[in-house]
Amino acid sequence: MNSEGVRATAAHGVAFILNRELVDIADIHMKEIVPGRAAYINMHWHAEKQITILNVYAPNGATDNQDFWKKLKSEYENNRHPKPDIVLGDFNLVEEAVDRLPAREDPDGPVQELKALLQHLDLSAEHAPYLGKGWWTMPLHLLDDHEFMTEIARLGGEAVSEAEKTKRTEDRSENKNPQLIHRDFKKAVAKTARDRLKLKVPKAKRTIKKLTEKNP
Repeated sequence: MNSEGVRATAAHGVAFILNRELVDIADIHMKEIVPGRAAYINMHWHAEKQITILNVYAPNGATDNQDFWKKLKSEYENNRHPKPDIVLGDFNLVEEAVDRLPAREDPDGPVQELKALLQHLDLSAEHAPYLGKGWWTMPLHLLDDHEFMTEIARLGGEAVSEAEKTKRTEDRSENKNPQLIHRDFKKAVAKTARDRLKLKVPKAKRTIKKLTEKNP
């Protein structure tokens, strides 16, 4: 599957080569965006999922290169092309000097237009770190909550008592050992903290609302 462009004999064009033994080629759709310069395919990936791959061959010259990225971004803004999951091909530039050997920066114009396109397509480098939801942390102000700390002390005492019963190796098992007791204690602390916050936060909001109404 290829896009030759208007000058089929010139040294440009984009093509997709698929291994029918590795991928499902039964239902593949290809669309040219910029003839000979940009085209994408949409195909079955896994289960019910589809994948869209954009293939580009950007011009060499700085001005042409900059215009190419700008035109490609305009195509996605003004037409109903599906946003790609992957962009590959020959960009004829690098975003950072360290990506070239010997290191050399490309003109800023083309680089900024490429970054604008990638931002519009909501794409990032495949080796970028994954940022998830993060770990839940207990608000420190709960440490000053007497009722909460009393409950945590009780839970801790129970956990220590249970752990004491597993001092001897023969008293331990896969379902009862210090590691599992410690895990369960931490889960209990987190649940207790969340439950306490559900009671404290609305109360704090009501107090703030009353103070605001008294002192508008």
